[in-house]
Amino acid sequence: MPRSPSRKAPPPAAAPRRPSRRAREFAALLDAAKLTPSAAGRALGAIPADVAAWRSGTAAVPATAFRRLRALVGRSAPARLAASVSALATAAPAGAPGPAAPRRGRPRAQPRGTATVPEKDLDAALAALGLDERAWVVLEARSGFGPRATLEAIGLNFGVSRERVRQIENKAVGALADGLRLLGPALDVFEAQKTPEGADAHALDAGLARALGRAGWRGARKAAVRRVVLGVRALCDRDPAVCAERWPRFSFAACALAPPVTAHPAVARKVAEEQEASRPLSYEELIELVLQQAGGPLHWKEIAERAEKLNRRRDCDRRSIHNTLIRCRDLFVLVGQGTYGLAASGLARAVPYPDVIAEVFLEAGRPLSYGEVSLAVNAKRKIKPTSLQMYLNQHPRFYRSVNALYGLRAWLPPRELQTLRTPDRLVEPPDSAARVEFALAHGYKVDEIVARDRQRIAERTA
Repeated sequence: MPRSPSRKAPPPAAAPRRPSRRAREFAALLDAAKLTPSAAGRALGAIPADVAAWRSGTAAVPATAFRRLRALVGRSAPARLAASVSALATAAPAGAPGPAAPRRGRPRAQPRGTATVPEKDLDAALAALGLDERAWVVLEARSGFGPRATLEAIGLNFGVSRERVRQIENKAVGALADGLRLLGPALDVFEAQKTPEGADAHALDAGLARALGRAGWRGARKAAVRRVVLGVRALCDRDPAVCAERWPRFSFAACALAPPVTAHPAVARKVAEEQEASRPLSYEELIELVLQQAGGPLHWKEIAERAEKLNRRRDCDRRSIHNTLIRCRDLFVLVGQGTYGLAASGLARAVPYPDVIAEVFLEAGRPLSYGEVSLAVNAKRKIKPTSLQMYLNQHPRFYRSVNALYGLRAWLPPRELQTLRTPDRLVEPPDSAARVEFALAHGYKVDEIVARDRQRIAERTA
């Protein structure tokens, strides 16, 4: 009977392949940033399966993806990130004997604000806050220097729910409030600096970093200073009193950066003033502003020129400004020839030209020629010839007779009582009578004006 061939012994099992150093560092970065494969895939432009393969070491990590993740996590990572990378770099391969694996999950942290850090070391003070990169990204998106992101948008970016983002934000703000003891000395240096008005975020970071360097601080880089400014903005967004009372100047400078944090009282007042300064004004408000800035009466042409320079209206018509000065007698006072002031300042109101002309007619007691009227009015108050012509030919208080004499309308008999025996000086031609209809159409109360003049005539003749 032929002998059966003997079975060959199976080959020894191959030792498990140890992941490369880049793969171990890639996994450490993912753990430090607390990114899921799906969230990391969206950030790196890869599919989650590839991210999982890179993490486990079964596939080589592309250099582009590794650099992008390292930039996303940040070069100034917390201390536990470096510890994670070092631990993974020295870890034994799977299946090899070695020490027991550490317990999964976060290490037990010290109570907030109780950590001891080297004196005048900004990086150490920030690391002692215990905020990971994701927390800083959330703070930047919520209280940073760009458009305020919603909780839902941030959650979609990280692959978590909006409630989880809210928890991360609340925890980060709480850590900042508890860690003010660590950042207080740096904030005191910032408070002593005079921030130029209108400085942007980059200028503020650079100036504060130089101030810390002169004060002997280590880690006084613009990126670290930016996180301090961001932390102050986030704190003032929740409770302005936390920083505004002890560091009023620096908290105002940080919260005034665009977009402003209006929860800060001083910043809210500044924003309200800027909005009021850019609000379009009516003609009444514009004239009142010009007279307030001038501190006294001005000629209406000067008022119009200054109103145009203020650029507070899209259209600034000089004629409209003059009409507003004449119409709003409760706001503006005529104190001289074409000169107006504010009625609230208690200025004596000048007698209007129609009243001066009417007084001349009452003193004369008869119609007068233009030359007689001009001499008598200029003796009381200077007036331009064109202005006098306008009042005599257009104001409904006066009339022009058929023989070119001027007088008060109160002297005219009713038109139905005028006959051929009526003197020419008391007969008004149709072109002069047309002013009455024009005045009535524009709101003049002609009957009341004529009635007051007749009463004054009766008082003089009594």
